[in-house]
Amino acid sequence: MLGNGNHLPETVLYECHQALKSSLKNCCIERSGSKQVSPDISVIIRTKNESERIAEVIRKLKKQRYNGKIEIIVVDSGSSDGTVEIAEKEGCRVIRIKPEDFSFGGALNTGIANANGEIIVNLSGHSVPVHNDFFQQIVAPFQNPLVAATFGRDIPWPEECPSQARDVLQHFPPSGLDGNRFSNANAAIRKKIWEKIRFDETLTGSEDLLWAKQVMNLGYRVEYVPTAEVFHSHGPSPVFVYKRAYRESRSLNAFLEKKEFFGKKKFLRFWLSNTFRDAKFVMNRGYGIKWLFHIPIYRFFQSVGLYRGFKEGLTIQNNLLSEVGRYNFRKAKKNGKKVLMVAHCFFPESVGGTEYYTLNLSKKLKERGWDVVVMAALRDITQKRYKVLESEYDGVRLIKIVNSPEFCTKFTEFFIDHNVDYLFKRVLEAEEPDIVHFQHTAYLSARLPEIARQMGVPSLFTLHDYWYMCYRSQLIRPSEGICPGPSDGLYCATCFDPSHPTQGGEPRFPLLNRMIQLPVIRALNLKERLPSSVFPFLKKVLYRRRYGYTSSSDTFMPSPDLWPIMEQRFRMDFMRRQLGFPETVISPSIHLKKRYEKEGFREILYIPHGFEPREKVRNIPFSDKLVIAYLSNIVPFKGADVVLRELEHVKERNRLKILLFGKVLDREYHETLLKLAESYDDVQIEFMGTYKGEDELREILKGVHFVVFPSLWEENHPLVIREALLYGIPVISTSLGGAPEAIEDGVNGFIFNPYKEGELGSVLNRILESPDLVEKVTEGARRSKVMTIEQHVDEIESVYDGIIGSFSCESLMPAGRGKRG
Repeated sequence: MLGNGNHLPETVLYECHQALKSSLKNCCIERSGSKQVSPDISVIIRTKNESERIAEVIRKLKKQRYNGKIEIIVVDSGSSDGTVEIAEKEGCRVIRIKPEDFSFGGALNTGIANANGEIIVNLSGHSVPVHNDFFQQIVAPFQNPLVAATFGRDIPWPEECPSQARDVLQHFPPSGLDGNRFSNANAAIRKKIWEKIRFDETLTGSEDLLWAKQVMNLGYRVEYVPTAEVFHSHGPSPVFVYKRAYRESRSLNAFLEKKEFFGKKKFLRFWLSNTFRDAKFVMNRGYGIKWLFHIPIYRFFQSVGLYRGFKEGLTIQNNLLSEVGRYNFRKAKKNGKKVLMVAHCFFPESVGGTEYYTLNLSKKLKERGWDVVVMAALRDITQKRYKVLESEYDGVRLIKIVNSPEFCTKFTEFFIDHNVDYLFKRVLEAEEPDIVHFQHTAYLSARLPEIARQMGVPSLFTLHDYWYMCYRSQLIRPSEGICPGPSDGLYCATCFDPSHPTQGGEPRFPLLNRMIQLPVIRALNLKERLPSSVFPFLKKVLYRRRYGYTSSSDTFMPSPDLWPIMEQRFRMDFMRRQLGFPETVISPSIHLKKRYEKEGFREILYIPHGFEPREKVRNIPFSDKLVIAYLSNIVPFKGADVVLRELEHVKERNRLKILLFGKVLDREYHETLLKLAESYDDVQIEFMGTYKGEDELREILKGVHFVVFPSLWEENHPLVIREALLYGIPVISTSLGGAPEAIEDGVNGFIFNPYKEGELGSVLNRILESPDLVEKVTEGARRSKVMTIEQHVDEIESVYDGIIGSFSCESLMPAGRGKRG
């Protein structure tokens, strides 16, 4: 097992997947109107001298509302304060281990080995659940067979150390975490997965982070459940925080492939900055003045622990993480016709429209007898760059290449990577696909279509955004709106910022940003030399953020220099050439097709995406309140603020109810939305968080009259619009990009320009003044025709067969370009 330092057997991926399938049969949460059985739970509590809280923990667990079996196991490592006696008095099963045999991973392994439950809930001896539905919340995601573990949110004890409290609140926000923050202090895991990959028993800390990364490397999901809250924090002892910081940082650096360097400068910065922030936290939260004297000492001891731990960890190297799920480049056995899908990112680490399309198409092709493999980039800076992993997701085999944009320093590195080119060649040699279907090549290398042609493998390309003509992918300029270019790089030259290529803000000091772009400065590779913690600070100093349809009248944009124009022109010419190598290029929207062809790209085939048919919902009748739902991520270019700003132009806004669903990807923007919502106290505005799966979406749509889609960029083929129409819900849509292609104004929804102040407000006034419109457009939405997934796959298969049947690799030249508009 991994806990004993051995390599993971090659059969473990298959065994894990089969074990998950079998365990899923009984792994269901009871829902209203059903008689499904909740999975049995075993709670493992690690203790040593936890008499202060252990009784409260156990009693709170006994009060949980849960209809499955529950057992509580306490694993004690030498308590001398009556912890064991309290646990036995409360009816728990107690397992004793010797203090000298204790390790965090070993104690958990011992407890889980003696557990009977399908789901194991791990808690610290002082983690007290906040609510009585804790088990229901933390177990609910296990309905998805690809979820290996979940972890909840820690809430600091109010009376504990403010430094510790601030750390806990920062580490466990209300939303937005991924599996890289997994913590066994408040977690649940699937026992069938633990039986294949146990917690490491050699590490002195961070065994939970290692285990989470191991199962994620195998293609499984680790989900954050912020509603599964526990009170959990530690005391103010400087000695305790020193020991904890030391053991965890030492263990972390031991298994990370990309080591963390915590030098003297970082030591001082960490100590002083956290001391200042803690003092501010104390004053804002009303802690006593005495803590101001404690904070510098506490943070100093913590800094010393981190300094020693990371330093010692630099000299330790194990293969606990690096060998898990490694792809071996052996010749793969072919089962029928084979297609290699290539995407920029994929599940479970990345969720988006391209990922969903690739997954759904892959599953449908497998049903029709195709052998499907997906190759994608894995954006993980903690693992060795160019490491190649093999896993499986939802029955689809995956090959992932570790390559994050954080590694890039030069202009060309953001779209050309010869190391990925080489790995792609090896993958083609090993997999021997009949055809390659490119979905996206960002984070990999834009040269991959040319490599496929050189290797004699036919290919086609489906476009999903504007990345091949715009490095931001969205053709949107900070504070200016839709980009009228790119005009062969002229506009790109004043938009691209090599110091932070994905920054969407407006430069505070344009001349300084212009200096940063000078070749002599860029040659210094400051991104490699500066610590990563500096960049969030620099972003706030160098940029200001502007949201919504208003633009700055005093914005100063410098004229571009010749060198950036030449760079961007090279990128445009290079991308045109690369999209000339596939035999066919497909666009799911007419708008995207025309936009590329206008910029001189080759002729593009239009094939809209397909969807699974949905049973129409019968939504609530409109009487007095008009309910509108926003169903996109909380990020500036999606335009949620436009909906809130337009309330100023709505005459009877007290008759509106606005529900905002979506994952928070930009916290600063989220704060802006909260302030906007507070300014309209006469409107019912609710931030609902994320929704998961079709069942939740169906329930949401039953309670709304319209879905609003206010995107500020020219989106290609927005899935949320088609999904709403599939369920029979009308859409109030942006007029930009491919969004309005599915909407007939006044028939199955309404169209507005998000950059014209008052247009959305006028639409809402029109609806509120004419209630009959709601019924009319709802009926129109129910009659809307959307291509089915089966029809779409029919067309894609026809393209595949035509390419394979006629492909000739005699010419290595790309297809001819289109005419520029």
